[in-house]
Amino acid sequence: MKSILDIHFPQPLLIDIQGCEMKKIPIFEFYACGVALDRLRWLNIGEIKPPAFNIIADAQKCLRILIGNDGDAAIRFKSCVPAAEKLLTVTYGLVINRSGRPGVAASITQHDMEEIKELLYQFEILFKQECADLETFAVSEKGILSTSILISRAECAFTSEEMAGLPKQAIDDIRRAGRCIAFELPTSSGFHAFRALEVVVLDYLDRLHVPRPSNRNMGEYIKLLDHNKADNKIVSTLRQLKDHYRNPLFHPSENLDAGEDIDVFNLSKSAISAILKDASIKAPRPLAVGRVN
Repeated sequence: MKSILDIHFPQPLLIDIQGCEMKKIPIFEFYACGVALDRLRWLNIGEIKPPAFNIIADAQKCLRILIGNDGDAAIRFKSCVPAAEKLLTVTYGLVINRSGRPGVAASITQHDMEEIKELLYQFEILFKQECADLETFAVSEKGILSTSILISRAECAFTSEEMAGLPKQAIDDIRRAGRCIAFELPTSSGFHAFRALEVVVLDYLDRLHVPRPSNRNMGEYIKLLDHNKADNKIVSTLRQLKDHYRNPLFHPSENLDAGEDIDVFNLSKSAISAILKDASIKAPRPLAVGRVN
């Protein structure tokens, strides 16, 4: 019976996550590598025929990934690497024409199989011990929010049009707020959400040609927005965030509880979206000269 592994090409054991140094671990690849290596035990003594070549080739690919020699692919294992390298050397030797004469097929001897099984056993013992020490953790879902998106691109909460109007610093803080939600750091998430909101508010004041106040705080920004006829919903939302979340949060004795960080993120997102919409009407950005769409 055909196996999914017959059409599966081994992949890296670590996948880059956009915008951060964390990596995603594709669990199936560990399973696939384990099966590919275990299939070496299925080899028959005698001439190596096409099915055996495939088994050997798949095992070699997995060994290169585990060793870390296949591009930038692997988790950097240490103690099990020497056994993996020996096993890789032995499998290379199996498919070399040992007679040195063209047309004579390579073959597997009883000694080969004994050596392969012994090296597999040594590798598996060391690999098991090393896996126990790997710093691998699982992050739980936060409500209906995607963990992957929270970690890598929380700014996807905004539309593409809104993204075009967000200052870079605001995007950076939105991403950090998302990661803090994912890793259950609610107070830190709230801090970054408010930083993103403040950056957007200041950018809006600049676009309205309203001088920034000497006293830099959200209360002063709200007064300026109110005096310059910003949307009442924006002013009301900013006051709610300031009074109920931001001001208390900046006291060392106060912290956000789990779940409150999502509320703050969503409220900040709503306020930012409303500001961007109001800005596009009252203070649209000029198109760049010579811009090609």
